[in-house]
Amino acid sequence: ADAGDKVIPGRYFFGGCFSCNYNVTVRDGRAVKVTPDPDALFGRRPCLKGYSVPQRMYSQERIKYPMKRAGERGENKWERISWDEAIATITEKWKGYIDEF
Repeated sequence: ADAGDKVIPGRYFFGGCFSCNYNVTVRDGRAVKVTPDPDALFGRRPCLKGYSVPQRMYSQERIKYPMKRAGERGENKWERISWDEAIATITEKWKGYIDEF
């Protein structure tokens, strides 16, 4: 461990995982390591998704902006859209679901 490392508690809430408690080692403002939180009331061992948080957070393949399909489903063609457009699109879809169901 580096002398400047800071360890902070974390919890993973993604992909249906609600009991992933861990400590994150931060070095120079960047998460570098995930370890189990021995003081957690439950879920003392992170799952593989929890352990992989730093790798996924800094991945070059991480999606950072709203994207909209630009081709047919399965073609893997996307275009970047604004946050306002993304929110409007989602809102309209939800309104349609509410009316339908």
